Amino acid sequence: MKKIKILILVCLLMFCGTAWAEKFPDLGECTGNNVRLREEPDTEAAIIGQVNKGDSFVLLDVKDVDGEKWYLIDHPTKQGSAWIFGKYVKKYYRLKDSEYTPTHVIAMQLRLDYGITPEKTRVLHGKPLEVLKDIYGNFTGLKYENFQLDYDEEKGFLTSVAIGMEDDNSGAEGSFGPIKIGDSTEKLREIFGKYIKPDENFWSSEAPSGEVMYFNIEDNKVSSMQWLIEEH
Repeated sequence: MKKIKILILVCLLMFCGTAWAEKFPDLGECTGNNVRLREEPDTEAAIIGQVNKGDSFVLLDVKDVDGEKWYLIDHPTKQGSAWIFGKYVKKYYRLKDSEYTPTHVIAMQLRLDYGITPEKTRVLHGKPLEVLKDIYGNFTGLKYENFQLDYDEEKGFLTSVAIGMEDDNSGAEGSFGPIKIGDSTEKLREIFGKYIKPDENFWSSEAPSGEVMYFNIEDNKVSSMQWLIEEH
């Protein structure tokens, strides 16, 4: 009987560890103002930036230091990464394991590839062809030769990536993680599985996190694609 009880306890601990394990990359939000970003998970480490309440960033990893959490994040304005004290981090999404669909995973990669803020985008991709604004002159996005990025008007974080959406999209380059312009519909099925909704010329995939990917299809190949957040 004692062995059975021990086995049950071990199983419960394993289950709890799996259920509460954090997945990365994921999206985090700062809960304080003038929060310092550091080179190492240590309050004595060099300061390499700061974030404020409501700022978003991509979480890359977590580390326990003396009983306190520190998160490794993709630096929102510079090359590389930084550490932030966990007390000031709120995870933007709280998803079950089953909700980490290919759409959500690729969406997180897009934030790393294209930059979650306009500042980071410029670091990664250089000067844009055009700074986009609405009719009131408010900043809305950045346009590059092969892709266009849109940002949340208030918080300034990335909300949309579009590739090959222009009328003349011949030669469009760029990728959504493993997906590129010209890839076949078979590849979409392989990557998304049951999470893809096929149509003759317009395929889509939606994640529980409110992120959606759209693929325009011509001759059974991807001719253009867009990722966007429908809820944030």
